[in-house]
Amino acid sequence: MELAEIADRFEVAPAWLLGMAEHQEALPVGHAVLDQGMLDAFAGTESEREFEALLERELNFGTIWVQVPQQAEVVQVQEAMRRVKEVDRRVRKRYPDLWHRWAALVLR
Repeated sequence: MELAEIADRFEVAPAWLLGMAEHQEALPVGHAVLDQGMLDAFAGTESEREFEALLERELNFGTIWVQVPQQAEVVQVQEAMRRVKEVDRRVRKRYPDLWHRWAALVLR
């Protein structure tokens, strides 16, 4: 039996069988991949122009395909939501007009 067959049979990631992964599954149930780098970038903007440029770049890129970024972290969904809400509150307060424009694009 090959490694891939064993992993499929026991529903685990092949890397976990080899001791190369911390989790049995590729992405544990109840966890999310969080782009902490993107959150940090949004939270760290210092001007409306910088925020708008970041929004345009991220929206254009993200609407085509999704890539797991190098700075991604695997965290529990509750922690991901806490971090996103924290940055959302900060950004909404700092750039309310842009935030409403962005929300209209994302939530349509």
